[in-house]
Amino acid sequence: MEKLQVQTDKGWAFVFCFIGKKLETTDNRDHALPRKCPELAGRILEEFERDFPERKFRLA
Repeated sequence: MEKLQVQTDKGWAFVFCFIGKKLETTDNRDHALPRKCPELAGRILEEFERDFPERKFRLA
């Protein structure tokens, strides 16, 4: 299943969650978004790109 990643100063990290405009990341692929609905991965990516235009995201 593809998971959402964000580019950080240290490379790519999995997105765990977000609170307001603050992203939380994790090294654990199992805890990354989307957790249970792989069919939503594309929509989640689009929403994060819209809500955080200054950040780079990808599905991996």
